[in-house]
Amino acid sequence: MTDDGVAYSYQEAMRRGVPLQEPDGTLIYPTTRSRPKPTFTLDPLDRALMAISVAVPVMLTVFVAAQIPMMDQQVPVHFSWDGTVNRYGSPWEGFWTAAGVTVMIIGIAVLAKYPRVFNNPVELNSSNVQQQYKNAVQMLTWLNLAMAIMAVGMMGLWFEPLWFPLVWVGLALMGVSMVFFIRRLFMLR
Repeated sequence: MTDDGVAYSYQEAMRRGVPLQEPDGTLIYPTTRSRPKPTFTLDPLDRALMAISVAVPVMLTVFVAAQIPMMDQQVPVHFSWDGTVNRYGSPWEGFWTAAGVTVMIIGIAVLAKYPRVFNNPVELNSSNVQQQYKNAVQMLTWLNLAMAIMAVGMMGLWFEPLWFPLVWVGLALMGVSMVFFIRRLFMLR
């Protein structure tokens, strides 16, 4: 055991919460505490997508809350896969669902600020850690965008049935982006 801030055995690294130094000099980060702080920056597109994916549902939730007093007592609150209404309820029931989705979107945006705490399925080491952080944050950015598109589609249905395809667009974007970023995660080893 030394005081140079690294460990030379896995057990010591786990116990002390410091990086494990391999014989070739590579640092492996077995614990969240041992991981370095993120130093990467997202490109302007990813930053804009994250901002939009948070701002739009928040504004739409506020708009819907302002519209509730003018809505009918019973509004569509559940839809089948083809967009037909199969249950009506209070506008507040739908509002709280929309507000919950908006809170989840905000939560994901906050979580994206802390990539050190992510549970990574690949070993993080000195040669890949920043790339893995960035990939994970980009994945959350696109997940948030997909959820925001679905939220717009869900809330828009109260005013116009033409909004329903956005739910499918959001689901498709979510699936495609998850496959893309998870595949890239394993390629960045």
